[in-house]
This record gives sequence, structure tokens and C-alpha cells, in this order.
Amino acid sequence: HSRVLRRETQEEILVRRMFNESIKFEHQKLMEHERAKAEAIRKANEEQLNRYESMERYLTDQEKILKESINEQNKAERLSRYEQRAAFRQLEAEMKNDYLSKLEAIQGQWEKQNEKKVFEDNTSIREAFSGMNNYVADIAARNIRQTLKQSDKA
Repeated sequence: HSRVLRRETQEEILVRRMFNESIKFEHQKLMEHERAKAEAIRKANEEQLNRYESMERYLTDQEKILKESINEQNKAERLSRYEQRAAFRQLEAEMKNDYLSKLEAIQGQWEKQNEKKVFEDNTSIREAFSGMNNYVADIAARNIRQTLKQSDKA
């Protein structure tokens, strides 16, 4: 058996070339499709990363705003407590002063009443001036009674 090498016909050559071209074209289309898919995935990942970074910046900003707000609130509360303590101390001082002035007034009235009781009648007044003669003691007693009556009217 001898092999006979047969020559390809023009038509067969053309068909083989077309087939090879077709395979090459399909391969290119497939590669372009794969590149486009990879590019789309890369873009999607990039957008996702951008969204993530944007959200991270937003949350960081919100956290900063919240901290500032809490600090302001704490500062306001401390100031309010300080003002309350100051107002309380002022009220306490006013009440103490009021109490002391009323106490002084009461003590003054009490002392005046005791003075009146001591000098209510001539004998006690005369006893207070026992070293003087009766005429001078009577004048002194009259003057004291007059002074006490005037201070009652005032």
C-alpha cells in the first residue's frame, strides 16, 4: 500500500481558511467578552469601594458631630449645675441676712419692751436714779416716758 498524497483543492483550502478565521474570530469575541466582564467587575468593585469609603467618611463625621453634641450637652449641664449651686448659695445668703435682720429687729423690740417694763412706774424709774433728789428723778422719769411714747409712735 502506498499512500497517495492528494493535493487539497482550492475549495478545501478556502474552507479550511474560513474555518480557521471563524475560530480566530470566535476566540477574539470570547476574549473581548471576558475583558469586558473583567472590566465591569473591576468597575463594580471600585464603585463598591467608593461607596464604602463614602459611608465610612459619613459615619466618622456623624460620630464627630455626636461627640461634639455630647460635649456641648455635658458643658451645658455642668454650667446649669454651677448656676443652680450659685443661685442656691445666693438664696441661702439672702435668707440668712433676712433672718439676721429680723432677729435683730425682734431683739431690739424685746430690749425696748424690757426697758419699758423697767421704767413703767415712777418708783422703778426713781430707783434707777436713787442717787438724785426726788425733783430731778421725776423730771428724768417724765423725759424717759415721753421718749418711749415717741419711739412707739415712730
